Amino acid sequence: MLLIDENNETLGKMPIYEARNIAFERGYDIVEIAANADPPVCKIMDYSKYRYEQTKRDNENRRKQKIVEIELKEIRLRPQIDIHDIKVKMKKIVEFLTDGNKVRVYVQFKGREIMHPEIGRNILESILEQLKPICVVERMPVMEGKNLWMILAKSPQWDPVKTPFQISIHGKEKDAPKQPEDTNETPQEQSETVE
Repeated sequence: MLLIDENNETLGKMPIYEARNIAFERGYDIVEIAANADPPVCKIMDYSKYRYEQTKRDNENRRKQKIVEIELKEIRLRPQIDIHDIKVKMKKIVEFLTDGNKVRVYVQFKGREIMHPEIGRNILESILEQLKPICVVERMPVMEGKNLWMILAKSPQWDPVKTPFQISIHGKEKDAPKQPEDTNETPQEQSETVE
C-alpha cells in the first residue's frame, strides 16, 4: 500500500503492518483514502479530529444553504360565521402567506347545515375576492364529505415587504335602532299627541 503521512508527504510503498506501526508510534490513525487505486492509498491522520471538522463544515454549509420549507396551514370556518370573525381569519391567512406557507381554507358543515353548501361557497368566494391581489388558488373550492375547502398560495408578484396588504371587509350593517324624528314639538306636546 502507498502511505501518506500527516503532513501530506508520501512515505512510499510498504506492507500494512509497517504502516500500522508508524501510525501507532506517531499517535495517529491509519485511514484508507483510495481503496480501488493500485496500490491502495492510506493516510496517517487523527480520524476523530477529521470527522469533527467534516461535521462542522457540513453544518456550516447547511446553514448557508437556504432551505425553503413550505407548510400547509389550515383555517377552519363555519357557515354561521360573523363578518368580524372572517376578518380575523383573513388576517391569519395573510400572515401564513407572508411566511411563504400554503393555506387550506375550509368550511365545516354540521347537521342540517350541509343542506346549504352555497353558504360555504359564498364565504370562500368572498375571502378569495378580498385576497385576490396577494394569492393564487392552487385548488378551487371542492366539497369533500362535510367540508368545503380550497388551497391558497402566495402570488409570485406579491412582495409582502414592499406592499403590505390591508384587509377591508364591508359586511351587512346590523339595523341600528331608529332615532325619533326630529320635530319642533317639545316633549310635553309629544306626550299630549300620543294620548
